[in-house]
Amino acid sequence: LDSTLRLARHVLVGLVGCAARVSPRRTTLRRTTMSTASTRLLPPLLLLGGSTHRAVGFGFGVVVRGLLLFVSPLAIARLSVPRAAAAFSFPPSGRGGGGGHPRSSSSSPPRSYIPVGNERPPSGVLGAPFLFPPTPSPPSGRSFLFLPSSSSSSTAVAVAMSTEAGDDDAPSSSSPLPIDDDDDDEDRNNDDDDNNGNHRDDDRDDHRDDDDPYSYLEEVESSKSLEFARRMNAECLESLGDPTAAATGTTTTTTYDRVLAVLESDDRIPHVRKYGNDERGEEVLFNFWKDGKNPKGLWRRTTMSSYKTSAPKWTTVLDLDDLASVEGTSWVWKGSTPLPRARDPESDGGRRVTRTLLSLSRGGADATIRREFDLRRGEFVPPEEGGFVVPEAKTRASYKSRDVLFVGSDFGPDSVTDSGYPRQVREWTRGTALKDAPVVFQGEKSDVSVGSYIDDQRSRGGPIYEVRYRSMTFYASRHFVRTVEYEHLLAPDDPARMTMGTGMGTTMAGEHPGEFAEVDVQPDADIDFVGKWMFVALRSDWTPRPDGKTYKSGSLLYVDASTFLSEGKESSEYGVLFEPSECGRTAYQTYTLTKNYLILSVKDNVKSKLLFYKFSDDDEEDDDDDGREGGGRPVL
Repeated sequence: LDSTLRLARHVLVGLVGCAARVSPRRTTLRRTTMSTASTRLLPPLLLLGGSTHRAVGFGFGVVVRGLLLFVSPLAIARLSVPRAAAAFSFPPSGRGGGGGHPRSSSSSPPRSYIPVGNERPPSGVLGAPFLFPPTPSPPSGRSFLFLPSSSSSSTAVAVAMSTEAGDDDAPSSSSPLPIDDDDDDEDRNNDDDDNNGNHRDDDRDDHRDDDDPYSYLEEVESSKSLEFARRMNAECLESLGDPTAAATGTTTTTTYDRVLAVLESDDRIPHVRKYGNDERGEEVLFNFWKDGKNPKGLWRRTTMSSYKTSAPKWTTVLDLDDLASVEGTSWVWKGSTPLPRARDPESDGGRRVTRTLLSLSRGGADATIRREFDLRRGEFVPPEEGGFVVPEAKTRASYKSRDVLFVGSDFGPDSVTDSGYPRQVREWTRGTALKDAPVVFQGEKSDVSVGSYIDDQRSRGGPIYEVRYRSMTFYASRHFVRTVEYEHLLAPDDPARMTMGTGMGTTMAGEHPGEFAEVDVQPDADIDFVGKWMFVALRSDWTPRPDGKTYKSGSLLYVDASTFLSEGKESSEYGVLFEPSECGRTAYQTYTLTKNYLILSVKDNVKSKLLFYKFSDDDEEDDDDDGREGGGRPVL
């Protein structure tokens, strides 16, 4: 099949009469000018080919793209496009240009800003005016770049990037809306890269055209390539204008100043997250705040009573600008994962949050470093004192208990998926080496990611759920669940774990918890636990019983978790929290839990609507017309 597809590709390229040279390593399309009518038609057609490429596979995508090229009035002359210059936009149309960007009277074609190396956009460049923003390109050979001419011209240039043969079996990124570009397996062709990301494969140079004036752009970080990018940036500002400059003859503030003033205004609402109570019993709220004086940000806290005032008093917990200066690293805040109070014996009876895992990245990269932070002392926990530190990687980490972490990270080639995310889950006990942490769960290399977490529902009358999952795609997962006792979460040598006896519930035999049960729902369904209930959000129709009701796509169901996990979906009774209307005007969005209510957020004819549910007591009955009984069910 592979040989047939490659042959078909060569034949199609020959049929369209392209002046392109086809080789086993590279296919280079060439450049020409087209009529305005052609340019309006060609980009969506080529993009359709790219979407087909992603959806159906390489072979069919090549066929469609070849046929589209055949029917398009396109004679192609040679131009190799660099990854550094990949920014997506449509040619100008008769209705004001692609993406609604203003027409320009300049003789130079408008272009999106192209970052050079690690430099930031020039002052005032807030984003591209085109439909698709300027973005670092996906790996070589997977993107289309449309360079629009000036609005007064009747021609435009269409450029297709080269395709490397080594990427034929990889997910394509030819769509101009790159989704998770950084998720592409950066190590897939690692043998061909040196430490600077430059190709080492000598025979690739044999296929490079000596008369191609742009071939030097293949070396993305060369001085000549960077100079090209700077020149394009200058043309962008010349064509679109400098937003930092006030209009001629006026003294008003600039666009840049006005936008910056909004972004740095102290009148912004400081969004907060509750972290238990302080030593005086007051509710503690945390907020991450960035402004002109603190560009990297402050992690700060206040009390609920102070937050309710017009001028809350904030206490800085961590200053990222100071941390970056002291450690010589451009840290970027990526979030906090606190130790749940219910699983912390030092939480002062479940009132205080004592520790958290902070996620920091170097310069904003996807890869993060996890470092444990002591909220009582206001400092990182040193590794020599048993503090958790997970090295830089695309990591997932959460507390199983105070002294045990679930960790998924890069421990070597077999520990990550083809997407570069964790494939394994390890249990790391405080005071031991991370490399020695045992693997407790593992997925397949083809999965997107693998993980595990604890869902403690004791405060709502439910058990503790231990959940493992495999994400096969972004929208399809398999979940494995068991219920455990608190002692099962502790370190193996913890005295409370070691003194566990028998007879502590149906989920355990001696000191061991029960076995995991796979959640028998459709792979594209989402699950969650609330008290003793399991919620199921459907993306497609589902008939859990062969002769029973079919629940429609978009519905939110609830079912007794214990019955479902132990007896199966055919033996369970289902309740409906939400079902979309027949006319399709309503849609489920999300839900929120408070102390007393479950609040369902839905869209009704494009308007937001909140439905409030309260959980009935076990000895009550629901007298509503739908006939649902009590037993702790959510009642509207």
